[in-house]
Amino acid sequence: RTLMERFYDNMIQKKMGTLDALRESQLWMLREGQERGLVRTDIPSDRDSARTPPFYWAAFVLSGDWR
Repeated sequence: RTLMERFYDNMIQKKMGTLDALRESQLWMLREGQERGLVRTDIPSDRDSARTPPFYWAAFVLSGDWR
């Protein structure tokens, strides 16, 4: 699943607020993304290679009335 699929699943199925849904989605990508094949090969691996780089999830932010 992608970040946005997880985000909308959290909002619709789990009845989370938008802020909590995005945060959980980003944390999920950080922890589980590499197991799903999301690995950057154009940058040297760091000491914590078990995590998905923020490149895949950090750019997503909420805008508008997020409450």
